[in-house]
Amino acid sequence: MKFLLIISLFGFFSFAESPDQPAKLDDSDFRSTMLILKIVNQSDNTVFVLERSGDSDHYLKQFDISQNVISNKKLSGKVAKEMEHKFSKFFLKLQYETTEFVGTCDSIYELSLKKDSLKICDKDQVKIEIVKSLLESMKSYLKF
Repeated sequence: MKFLLIISLFGFFSFAESPDQPAKLDDSDFRSTMLILKIVNQSDNTVFVLERSGDSDHYLKQFDISQNVISNKKLSGKVAKEMEHKFSKFFLKLQYETTEFVGTCDSIYELSLKKDSLKICDKDQVKIEIVKSLLESMKSYLKF
């Protein structure tokens, strides 16, 4: 009787431990990531994104159009707030203080600030110069 009990316990424990390692947990949960700003550059097929993760970390990322990461930099909250403030100043200037291009054209830039978006025409040189200066400042944040 004791012999059967020992064999059954040994059999139970041998099946309880699997030689396989447990599956790695996926930590790329995008539900908690908030998009703060985004610039899509159609001329060189790049995308700049500033986003905040669920644990309040800020990331400045540069992608190509097929979503391959070119650059990824973690920013401090202070730097991210400065960048958001600078971008929102440019965004509002482009949206309300500059005149709209009259006629048909293709968009060369697409700007997004949280849930608002704005397309820049490829023939509107005033707005293109403003966006180019904004892109240069974004690239400088990726370098330091």
